[in-house]
Amino acid sequence: MLLADKLYRRNPLEWRKNGAASREAALAQLEAAMINGQPWPPLGGRRDVAALSAALAPDFAGDRVAAFIFACSDTIVTAHGGKRDFYYLDSIDPQHLYNAARNMETALWILNTRRDAAGRPLLLANEIGPETRNLSFEREFGKIIGRLDLLATTMTERYRRAAILYLQGVVAAPLLAFAGEMNTSGVSAERWQALCDQLGLAASSGVRQRFPDLERAYSEPQRHYHTAQHIGECLALLDGVAPQLADAPLVELALWLHDVVYAPGAIDNEAASARLARAWLQEALPSGRLDRLTRWIEATRSHAPAPAERDLQALLDIDLAILAAPVPRFAEYERQVRAEYAFVSEPVFAERRRAFLRELAARPRLYGHPAFEHLEAAARSNLQAQL
Repeated sequence: MLLADKLYRRNPLEWRKNGAASREAALAQLEAAMINGQPWPPLGGRRDVAALSAALAPDFAGDRVAAFIFACSDTIVTAHGGKRDFYYLDSIDPQHLYNAARNMETALWILNTRRDAAGRPLLLANEIGPETRNLSFEREFGKIIGRLDLLATTMTERYRRAAILYLQGVVAAPLLAFAGEMNTSGVSAERWQALCDQLGLAASSGVRQRFPDLERAYSEPQRHYHTAQHIGECLALLDGVAPQLADAPLVELALWLHDVVYAPGAIDNEAASARLARAWLQEALPSGRLDRLTRWIEATRSHAPAPAERDLQALLDIDLAILAAPVPRFAEYERQVRAEYAFVSEPVFAERRRAFLRELAARPRLYGHPAFEHLEAAARSNLQAQL
């Protein structure tokens, strides 16, 4: 219950919401529910992914710490096949464990970035300021990610560990996976259809049948970072700020399509993506809206500030939000970019990568939309560490 206790200490108003007499009593109540697999009443019977989505919704009114910890625990138990105790002959799907580790990274990102309608963090966790740098939450998340990855590798190699009680080791302790807005799960046919509805596209529109094309595009073998994981992370960030945007559906459409054409090293990926978007949507969107969409997609090449266009600025900030990701996710991002440029020698890649990161670090501001200004310190910390 280490992270639950840390979160309660930084967010003392939360435990008072469930009627507990003290922080310790709230922790005991939460631990009992997790150990016994009982539903958490404020979540309305939701479990696993649905529970996480509810716990991180800006309008959730209950004890957010308890709801988040409970939902994370339930998600990780699900990834372990619904089991808490494991023995020699038991088996676990290593892909589920790997997914849980990736979900974990997204959970941490959302915890660090999502804001309520007033621009306040949903929960106080990490603290990065001019004179303060408290990353204890991030370190605890990193431990769990490492343990899940290690177990996934172990299971992949057909080893088994005897009598491992995850309830005390992994499940009951910390914040775990986020399967609702993780990696690829936000990139779904259902979400694509919902977006088409929001855009007012006719039921007969061919655009509605484009999801398989998107799925194939973001699964191409040359991609390692520019995949459905990136799009899913972008959509998760968009969900937290959509009410502040004038045309959130068009911003979402731009996020779906801005990397649909991608060849590592090509200088016209964004322009090609914009052309493909125009071809797909020529008969579906009004010309003015379509022009705006393609211009926005092309703007993701340079990420030049757009102070006069708040929606475009939000799009650009979301696309660059990876720079402010938790340390484990940022490290994975760097590995993914390197994999996309595997054909480039290490000395050449290192020199060009440093030049790119230095150019970003030299910008007066990395984020221009008010909803993302809070990412500045974390992004600059990551850049400084990488340089």
